[in-house]
Formats: sequence, C-alpha cells, structure tokens
Amino acid sequence: MSAQTRPAPGRHTIRVSEDDCGLGQFGGGAWLSDAALWPSDPSTGRPMTPIVMLTDLFLPSVWLADDMAVTVFAALGRESDAYNRTALRTFTIHQQSELEKIDAGHSKVVLHRRAAREMVRDTVMLPRHFVGLQPFDERDAEEEAEDADNGAGMSKQLGRPCWLQDPIHAHPRHYFLSQFVESDLRQQDPAYDGLFADGTGYLFAEQRAKVLREGDTAGYFFIQFT
Repeated sequence: MSAQTRPAPGRHTIRVSEDDCGLGQFGGGAWLSDAALWPSDPSTGRPMTPIVMLTDLFLPSVWLADDMAVTVFAALGRESDAYNRTALRTFTIHQQSELEKIDAGHSKVVLHRRAAREMVRDTVMLPRHFVGLQPFDERDAEEEAEDADNGAGMSKQLGRPCWLQDPIHAHPRHYFLSQFVESDLRQQDPAYDGLFADGTGYLFAEQRAKVLREGDTAGYFFIQFT
C-alpha cells in the first residue's frame, strides 16, 4: 500500500513496518499538540508509555476528524531488564467482572490533534516502528471464521477478538478496533519482549470518536495473557 492512502475495504493483518504509510506508529514518542495531554500513571505519577498511535487513515472509512489521531498509553515499569508484571496487571482483564479496572486509568486512549513534532518524556519508552497493513489472505480468512467464539489470533484490524482468557463484552458505545499480539511485535524488535506478558493487547474505540474533542478518551485498552 502506498503512503498516505486508506486501506481498501476488508480485513487486514497489522504488520510492523519500517516505512511510514501514514497509518500510525508503535512506540516512539507521542505526537501531542499539548504536553498536558500526556497521561500519568495514577499509582506512581510518572508519564505513561506510548504503545501505539493510529491515524484516521488506519481504517477504510473516516473514523476520526481531520488531522486527529488516537494514542494508546499504558503504565509500564521496568526492573532487571524486564517489564514489571505488577504494572502490567493493572491493565490486564481476564474476565468480565474486571472490566471496571479501565476506570482506574492505568491505560488511556487519548484523542488528539497530530502535532508537527514528536514529544518525548522521561519514562519507559519503546523503539519506534511504523504500523503497516496487509489484506487477509485465504488462510487468514479461514482462521478468522473457523472458531465460533474467537477470530484469528494475529495482530489485526477489525474482525473479532481472539481471547486468551474469558471473552470481554464491549461497552455499548465502543467497538473492537484492533488487537496487537506481542509475538508479532517482538519478532521485529526484541525490545518488545514481555510488553504484554507474552500475550495480546486489545483496543476498543469510541463509536463517536469523530465528534469528540481533543483530549477526550476515545476508547479503552487492556491485555490478556496465559
């Protein structure tokens, strides 16, 4: 897919790319227009880590206002060259009753205008890579359809989640936007090892994201692992 174009309709796997196609990026800094929009870990007060930023071009149809993006932040910690499991558990949801953890704010999905420059903070930061998309092939489509409860288990855009624990039902005003499988990320960069405790991150987007204001919460993010 060429730079700065929307993907064709249909389902896509998410790839880690070295080419910027205008879809977004993993890691790196945050493209925030105002430093005040950068969320802090409610437990430690430290700036959260940008996990992934997605632009309006990520979907085949318009889902954000012009020049807007969403960035997923999470409260990561590092110790002994590994991601702190205690911190990861603050945004881990393995059963429906735990969904209220989202309200504690250890992960945030922030809607913002995409700034001209990338902002960095003194916190745990991930290496920068770009988001790429590849249309489902026949095998991907078969995997997506073969299980009545779960979709395909790769990093992907839309479709159905592939749950590692109990299925989590979305809030009525949200929809499943994407899942990010750690093994897909660390295959491209070992610095991502342990980011999701060898599990999967799930991103749900706000149905009304197109009419929200800068700084509003545009969805929610959590992980599951085995």
